Amino acid sequence: MKLKVLLLSLLLVMPVYADSNKSTELSKFKEAKLKINEIIKSAKAGDVKSQLELGKMLDKGVWLKKDTKKAVMWWERAAEQGNVKAQMLMGTIYLAGQKVPKDIEKSNKWFNKAIESDADFIKIVNIMKARISKMEIKAKKHRRMVE
Repeated sequence: MKLKVLLLSLLLVMPVYADSNKSTELSKFKEAKLKINEIIKSAKAGDVKSQLELGKMLDKGVWLKKDTKKAVMWWERAAEQGNVKAQMLMGTIYLAGQKVPKDIEKSNKWFNKAIESDADFIKIVNIMKARISKMEIKAKKHRRMVE
């Protein structure tokens, strides 16, 4: 008899427990959706941190459909507002040809803007510019050899 009561009580409690788990998951999903909408709204309003975060989410495909072009667009908006982290990111992706076609001039432009925005980045940028110069020299030598 005790076993029947125990089994019956377990059967009655299990659906309640399952419903509470579903409710918690739904609540977390709704919270995440609200947070994403906040980030998008703030990014559109010009908030640099939100633009960087939205770019990262789009680039990685986290909570949003992966879209590298839009990610770069948001990072560029942040860079245009003077965010040094975004400027360095833009310089790096153009230098490496990651996510965008390789473009040494654009890379140089963003590294120079980073220097103008924050003197602490001068050392890093000078290292990157030296690498660019070496790459350009090698490319010119290679072109001469091919011609």
